[in-house]
Amino acid sequence: MDFWNLHLAHDLYKPLEGTLPLRVLQLHPGPVSAPIKCELIVTQLEQIENEYEATSYTWGSPADPLLIECNGLAMRIQRNAFDMLAHIRHPDWPRVVWIDAVCINQSDIEERSQQVSMMHQIYSSAVSVVVWLGPAADNSHLAVEFAASLDPARYIDELGAVMKFGNSVAARDAFRDKTYFFGAEPASAYDRELAVALVAFINRPWFNRVWVQQEATACRDTRVLCGPDTVSWDHVFALAWILMPIHTASWPDYFPHSYRESQSNLVSIRSIQSSRWIRFRRSDEGVHGMTVLSLAAVLLKGNSYAATDPRDKIFALRNVCHGNFNRWAPEADYRIPWEILYIETSLSLLTNGWLPSLSRAGRSRHPPDSVLPSWVQDYRRLDASVLQSNPELIDHFEWAAGGFSPDSTGVTPVLTIAARKRELPKHHRRKLDQKRISDTLQSFKGRTKQLLQSYISIRCLMMDEIVYVGQTVYDHIQEGGEAPSLDRPSFKHCLDCIRHDLDHLDTRLSGTYMNGDSVLEAYRLTLITATGRHGELVGAEYTRDHWDSWVRWLTSDDDNDDINDVDHNNTAQNPAMPLLADAFLNSGALFNFRFATTKHSYLCLVPAMVQVHDVAAIIKGCTLPVVLRPWTPPTTPSAKSATATNNSTSKKTDDGYFELIGDAYVHGMMVNQVACINTELGCKASPTPAQREKVMQAAQRNNGEVWDELGLGGNYTEVLDTIGMRWVDLV
Repeated sequence: MDFWNLHLAHDLYKPLEGTLPLRVLQLHPGPVSAPIKCELIVTQLEQIENEYEATSYTWGSPADPLLIECNGLAMRIQRNAFDMLAHIRHPDWPRVVWIDAVCINQSDIEERSQQVSMMHQIYSSAVSVVVWLGPAADNSHLAVEFAASLDPARYIDELGAVMKFGNSVAARDAFRDKTYFFGAEPASAYDRELAVALVAFINRPWFNRVWVQQEATACRDTRVLCGPDTVSWDHVFALAWILMPIHTASWPDYFPHSYRESQSNLVSIRSIQSSRWIRFRRSDEGVHGMTVLSLAAVLLKGNSYAATDPRDKIFALRNVCHGNFNRWAPEADYRIPWEILYIETSLSLLTNGWLPSLSRAGRSRHPPDSVLPSWVQDYRRLDASVLQSNPELIDHFEWAAGGFSPDSTGVTPVLTIAARKRELPKHHRRKLDQKRISDTLQSFKGRTKQLLQSYISIRCLMMDEIVYVGQTVYDHIQEGGEAPSLDRPSFKHCLDCIRHDLDHLDTRLSGTYMNGDSVLEAYRLTLITATGRHGELVGAEYTRDHWDSWVRWLTSDDDNDDINDVDHNNTAQNPAMPLLADAFLNSGALFNFRFATTKHSYLCLVPAMVQVHDVAAIIKGCTLPVVLRPWTPPTTPSAKSATATNNSTSKKTDDGYFELIGDAYVHGMMVNQVACINTELGCKASPTPAQREKVMQAAQRNNGEVWDELGLGGNYTEVLDTIGMRWVDLV
């Protein structure tokens, strides 16, 4: 008998009744080492508002639970919950708290769903929220002491300055002006000890739990406990804020965690504070940028958080949204399998015109055993192998490959670009490996199970077949060998990849690319997604200025210089890693993305798993191009069933089905060029000879002046056959 059944056997949990039913725990006083005694009290939320404290902690492993006495009965709880109760109780008087491990009957799915639905109200109605990070360890007292010495108002103002400008150049510049703790390497032994303590503190698992996005944002008075030490949330944010580098970087190698390992925790803390800034900002603070958190914006970060139950990714984040922007997410219901929940959520976003959510979907973002449709975001936390081989492509705020969306933040639906949901006909349905689906799904009988066999139709503005894919550094590592590290020996493999690409481009290197760059300049810019080390868009002059120093660094015989020795001034005398290497790290080129070319000579950067015959495409409403893979149904219908299919609502487009692979970069097509060309020349996806001739004549009049009129430069006549709006079906 598990410990939740033990609770029921003692009749500790009676059914909750009322509009907002709630249990709270009266924690009896006592020292930390004494046995824990408490009383479970049934009440209504409105009756106890501002009279209890809500708790937040890491759920932890259910193994090796500890005993407490609740209502005179023995009760087992997780060790993390036990440690928290032992540390937060007062020595002399009772303390009324809400803790999910005790106050919710976790074995009652209906109650669990109901209580999760009102979680935001539970935390926002508390007089305060107590965050428990765990027992003291790794010099945590130094970290808490240092955080308490900071001026949080200063750093909250720095964050506010970034948020006020939304997604813009001004926001990027404001972030570059922020305070950074590791601007210079600590000189003294104490400074190094402190730095190690700060990094260890910020890497505690609580910071990355998905539920803390809600638990730490709802109440103004939120305090953080670590062993016997306590500090306000604002001070913890201040600590994390100054640990965030201004641009992509690494921390010194003596730290217990690398910056890449710590990044998700730092982003999580920033997300919490961003929500708090919106919720609790001062009345005198001007608001120019994103003033609400929409479901679309919040869920984009879903798979960077940790959760015990994959369904919590949706149920926890839906209430972080402000106003009524959570209405597009399903209500908490733990009877629904996580696979169905993820499909329903993605469908809600896409059919309401929030197509940027596709940037977190695709086979390159799914684990190999995924049964989800390719257009669905898998909100589960990606394991290290998936993250390493398929990281996100940087999405610059000036990019709008598929046209500027009327509302890029996802605050309101954009139905003009909405996807259409369809169901695969029976003879086209995917064969699902039963070993790959959850036990809940295998036994699930709900009608929504058919969603696994659904597809979506989206508007596509450009498509072209990939005819060449380059190499990555991983291709030069022997099978079974260690993954390359970010040092000069691993970077040297980049030269092998580049030589392979240049051999492919050999006959075109003296030519001109469609946007006016030379083909060689266009190739180099493609490798860094035309983006500098600070995230700024750059042109051919940038690579001309820095390419040679990067190659000299790669070919140097000194293998001691690594990524921590960045040449910020890029001087020829400095042997440290040159500036251009940082731009490569930002783009992921030659490590996690491959160079590729298409039938009509587009130069692209694509996910590592892309193959020849995949298709580079631009979807209307998506800021980044994507790669699609033609998909053949498992069976071919008979003539009779094919006729029936053609007369049904599942009628297919002529292009067939595709799987979404992932985001891509297409040089010269990143800033709305395809929409401008399509609007100006009226391109058709499958033009008649007369229609094609009309478009060509318009493009070539007066020696191609149309390209100058559109402000595109160069000459895009070569790619006109790839442009034209069509419906594409994603499975």
